[in-house]
Amino acid sequence: MPRSANSTPRRKIQADNYTFNSPELKVNGARGEKLTLSSDLLALGDTNLNYSAGVWVKETQVRATFGNLFFILDGGSPYKYAFTIRSEITGKLGVNFWDSTNNPSLYSSVSYPRNTWYHIAFTREGRAVKLYIDGQLQNSTTISASLGVATGTSLRLVGTSAAFAGNMCKTFVYGRVLTADEIADIYANDNYPSGALHRAQLNEGTGTVGYDQSGNDMNFTLTTPTWSTDTVTGIRSTSLVPRKNLNNLIFNGDFEYAPAFTAATTTNAGWIDGTASGSAANAGYGWCFAKDQTASAQFDTSEKKSGNYSMKLSTLAVNSGARANQFRSTSALTAEGYMPVLPSTSYTVSGWVKTNLISGSSRGAYIRAQEFNGTSTTAIVTNETTYIPTTTDWTYYTKTFTTNSDTRFIAVGALIVGTTGTATLIMDAWFDDIVLTKTTPDTRTTA
Repeated sequence: MPRSANSTPRRKIQADNYTFNSPELKVNGARGEKLTLSSDLLALGDTNLNYSAGVWVKETQVRATFGNLFFILDGGSPYKYAFTIRSEITGKLGVNFWDSTNNPSLYSSVSYPRNTWYHIAFTREGRAVKLYIDGQLQNSTTISASLGVATGTSLRLVGTSAAFAGNMCKTFVYGRVLTADEIADIYANDNYPSGALHRAQLNEGTGTVGYDQSGNDMNFTLTTPTWSTDTVTGIRSTSLVPRKNLNNLIFNGDFEYAPAFTAATTTNAGWIDGTASGSAANAGYGWCFAKDQTASAQFDTSEKKSGNYSMKLSTLAVNSGARANQFRSTSALTAEGYMPVLPSTSYTVSGWVKTNLISGSSRGAYIRAQEFNGTSTTAIVTNETTYIPTTTDWTYYTKTFTTNSDTRFIAVGALIVGTTGTATLIMDAWFDDIVLTKTTPDTRTTA
């Protein structure tokens, strides 16, 4: 089908420093005003009933008695919608449809805690609908035969005035049924197949336009926009330096997104933010400090493998230990805050380490990847490499492992451990360019 475009120019966004947090978001003006859509999108709810859509969302609160609305293709007379991606007040996530009479829906079988990023996607193939949460098939159903949604006239996100509070980014719509592998690849690697009808990163960080990157120039017009530095795990880089690894799942693994320094963080379970007490909730830099005895953590400029910063951990007394853990959650340090990954999949963790051993000989500094099954905060597997008690220069190490069949999250951490037996380990350790990548070869075929 031919594609038409509106007159607003598009641009390619290079970095993922921001997501969209808005009191209200509209499409090309006032809510309900028709947007000039491509004919491909116009047909999704009418003649073409094979399509897919998705969005990253992070709810901070429920704004209406039924839950929150996120992403909608709506229109027609009487009012209808081809789809709406939303949540229930119970925390279940899903998609539903409306033809002015019938309202079939498909929700997750479990509830998801708020204040956490989730990737929600669905496919529709005629009557068959599949729901994917964080890259995994969560539920499926067959919707009513009578559903025949009329031509869509408005593609929009929904601001708080229409029942949403939180952050959104990375919307997409395809005029075909994406495969499970393609949806998993979008979720885990931010890798989108070609041929999108609409795709907006919503990471501009400034201005009043959310640019469409699909080539169809269907840009969101943002009313009183607010931009947030709270971004999705694994697909964020900074404007300070180029991304070193486009597939790195770790947010701020090169530590180039750093706070102004006041003091090393010494408070246990404090988010590292350039102050001694740290932050009670995620300060936006992605790393949380934990310790045994006397220790500290900071983003450091004195030693770095590349760029402007590294992560410095210091053990300052006998039997001390220090850990900097990478989370995606903004509050509770639970399994929901860890790195979302795929089960039975090969991953590689790597990084650079340098230390200045002052005393002691037991264990040392290392990078750890712990696997979690999503239902418990107890690690089921710990993948770690050789301890480095002392180095005179930066040392690189890496390990490749296959996740368990029930693995759903990985927690990556930089550590100094010196509490074994009676040995002491008082030292500084610097970490830089920590990377977690999915290493399973891509075996997909294209039609």
